[in-house]
Amino acid sequence: KVEEDLVPSTQCSVIRKFVRVFDISDAIEWIHMNCPIAKIYFPEESCEQVEKLFKFCLQ
Repeated sequence: KVEEDLVPSTQCSVIRKFVRVFDISDAIEWIHMNCPIAKIYFPEESCEQVEKLFKFCLQ
């Protein structure tokens, strides 16, 4: 599960690539609208956890 203090850099690189591939301008809004799609790529995380991950990695 996501531990905000201990997000692996590999996970952030996956998130940055995800944002680039899907051409997402507002990642947090995108997660709100498309959580089921995000869950395909992050099946272990809740929508809220995915949002926190994205915020952490894209800050």
